[in-house]
Amino acid sequence: LNKEFYDTAFNADETRMIRKQNDDHVRLLSVDQMKEYLTSEAERVATPTEFASSIQNPLKNGRCWWWLLNEKEGVLAPSIDGLGGYHASVDAVTKKTNGVRPCVIVELDD
Repeated sequence: LNKEFYDTAFNADETRMIRKQNDDHVRLLSVDQMKEYLTSEAERVATPTEFASSIQNPLKNGRCWWWLLNEKEGVLAPSIDGLGGYHASVDAVTKKTNGVRPCVIVELDD
């Protein structure tokens, strides 16, 4: 996310506004952030982009599972299902059918 996606998704003006958090410009939401910012299942439902659909299989209803930041060691990671439900550690991080929802912190000038 911090190289290919970052370099492709944002232009020079946009990258100047993105604040680095830890060593990352782009990251995944943590479980705590997900609970704070996406308080309902409806807010957590994700529809894959055309690009994501070309490399993964969305659910029949057009929605997809997506990863949260894996803050613990191990091969299981927290994720959100196609209906917006939270799963603490259900999927192996190598599973290729889950998507990601990249997050950035943008600094806005007053």
